Amino acid sequence: MDLPASLAHRVVIPALPEFCARYPRIELEVGASDRPVDLIREGVDCVLRGGEVHDSSLVARPLTALPQVTCASAAYLARYGTPHTLAELEGHRAVNYFSSLTGRRFPLEFLVAGERVELALPGSISLSNAECYVAACEAGMGIIQAPEYHLREQLAAATLL
Repeated sequence: MDLPASLAHRVVIPALPEFCARYPRIELEVGASDRPVDLIREGVDCVLRGGEVHDSSLVARPLTALPQVTCASAAYLARYGTPHTLAELEGHRAVNYFSSLTGRRFPLEFLVAGERVELALPGSISLSNAECYVAACEAGMGIIQAPEYHLREQLAAATLL
């Protein structure tokens, strides 16, 4: 199976001792990456990914919702101010995340009155790795949006707000 590195590190691997104790005859082979995987060519049986599936040849099932958090470092907010509305995000900078397959940048997404609103902010850096994406935010390079599980430690420590 292949899954995002942050999901593997923060959620799946900590749960594996219990899984392996319950199913001792199963031997797992786990890849952890943020890149798209060619299941057939790479011999992968299962892939966990967030977001929409764009390949109609795949069988996909939703497993869970991953609540997203929009945040920035305390240093960034002290320098540029804390936006409280979408309109206040204008003029701010983002750490952008892009697909390593298509090169497409993912905009920030918000739910406003039941409608999805996308907002693309300019930024000095775009990354295709979730760990580096968060690190750039921690370094004060801009606003990010990521699954809450990935930011739990930083939010608890108030290094990201």
